Amino acid sequence: MGPWSAIATAPPRQRDDHRLTSRCLTPNIACMRTTLSLDDDVAAKLQKETRRRKTSFKAVVNDCLRRGLDAPSEAELAEPFSVEPRPMGLRAGLDLDDVGGLIELLDGPVRR
Repeated sequence: MGPWSAIATAPPRQRDDHRLTSRCLTPNIACMRTTLSLDDDVAAKLQKETRRRKTSFKAVVNDCLRRGLDAPSEAELAEPFSVEPRPMGLRAGLDLDDVGGLIELLDGPVRR
């Protein structure tokens, strides 16, 4: 019984089945076998890219995933938010030292 005897073989693929199944056969390299269910449009784009690059489907999927995962997020690309202050001045007749007068101006006459 070899080191890879526990790996199950993938079921036969149907024509409309867009799943990617990979298996690592090298015992010295840590790897993972997984199955992806791809939308039809994604599978078509990956197959087109496979033909364009003249390489394996697995290599194209791995490259696209790496580029997508390594790409900066929208938050990393966004400009930092900043506020530029500008002088507003005071309205004529306002005295910031007269708190009672300011409250009366904002809320109306104080009823006691």
